[in-house]
Formats: sequence, structure tokens, C-alpha cells
Amino acid sequence: MEKLGRVILRYLIVLIATDGLLVGLTILQCIPSLKTLSVVDWEAQFGQLVRQTPLIALPAATILTCFLSFYHITRLFRSRLAGYLTLGSLNLIIFCLPLLLRRLVWPELFLATPFLDRTPLVRFLSGYRSLLVWLDAAGGESWLLMPLLVAPAAWLTAALWPLTRFTRQRPLFGALLGPAGCIGLFYLFSVYLSPSSNQLFKYIGFTLPAHHSAAILSLMTVVALYLFDLLFAYKPLGVKKETHA
Repeated sequence: MEKLGRVILRYLIVLIATDGLLVGLTILQCIPSLKTLSVVDWEAQFGQLVRQTPLIALPAATILTCFLSFYHITRLFRSRLAGYLTLGSLNLIIFCLPLLLRRLVWPELFLATPFLDRTPLVRFLSGYRSLLVWLDAAGGESWLLMPLLVAPAAWLTAALWPLTRFTRQRPLFGALLGPAGCIGLFYLFSVYLSPSSNQLFKYIGFTLPAHHSAAILSLMTVVALYLFDLLFAYKPLGVKKETHA
């Protein structure tokens, strides 16, 4: 329990810091485009920016936080399964947070808003809009389906963990491969949510919404990455706590 508490505390601290950094960069990027507006419109647009940006940036902050947590849990945990359960569950909770706010207190909240295209989140990570569209669509499902459709995205993020443990002899290789996988994840979301990916299910006789097919493809990728972990990545380095007589 002590290890779990340390991971959760570190995760939340990094998440808040990362989200704050992304929010600050986004607001600074968007402010120049508001200068041409009248005072009333400027206040309205800036207020919307301040209210919604922390939630819009939250999935990106979650992915970055998960990546930064890989090295920490590698040192703490001996079990692969424990690491996946911890990070996957934390990712799922944070991914679902904006959707719960929309259902309970903020019905007009949508993550994929029009002004999102003016933010650096989309300019530098073109697949990020696809992830937000996926989450928005999942948020409109039933209480039972919503977490089931969000979970594959959360677990796919955690499933990148073995990329940082690919080789023990060359840790720098894992340090480079991990960020590349993290960036590639955003593009993978856009591929899975594309019409061509959805068309694959129509060929075999299933007509599914795009976010349903994306969830299935993500789940298949999670299984593949877990097998990759078992076959090629070295085990986490966590050691048992020493006991003194």
C-alpha cells in the first residue's frame, strides 16, 4: 500500500504540474488572436478559454504524466500486472473526469471545441482532436458503456510502459523510444478513429460507431503490447522491502 500511495501521490503532483503547463502555453498562444475583439467579446472568449482549457488539456496531461510515471513504477514494482493496473486505473479515472462533470454539472462541456484548433495542443499533436472526439462520444453513452469505451484509451496509454524497458544494457534507447511512442500514440488515436479503420468492421459484417471500433482496435493493441512486454522487455526492477530483525 505504501508503494501504491507513493505512485498515486507522484502521479497527481505531476498531473497538476503538467496540466498547468499546458494550460499556460495554450492561453499564451491564444491571447494574441483575441486582441482584435471588442472588450465584451474578449472577456467572453477569455473566460471560456480559462474555464475549458484545463479540462481540454487534461487528457494530454494524463498521457504525459503516465509516461513520466513509467520509470518510477519500474523502480518500485516487481510485478508487471501491478504496474499496468495502477497506471491504467489512474488514467481511466482522469480521462473520465471531464465526462462526469459534463453529465453532472456542466452539460454544455465538450472537449473538442472550435477554439481547440487554435491551440498548440492540436497544432503540434494533430491526433489529439481525435482523442477528444472519442472522449466526447463516449461521454454521451450510458453510464455502463462510458467507462468501457474510455478504458481502452486509458489502458493503451499505460501499455507503452515496456518501451521504456526494452533493453537493460542500453537505457538511453528506452529513454528515446518511450517519448517516441508517447507522441505516436496521438497519431494512433486518429488512425483508429478514421473512417478507413471503421470500414474494416463493415467488411466483416459489423456496423459500429467510430468510437466503438476505435475502442476495440485499442484493446487489441493493448494485448499486443502486453505480449511484447512478456517476450522482449525486462521485468520491473522493484525490490522487496528489507526487514530488520
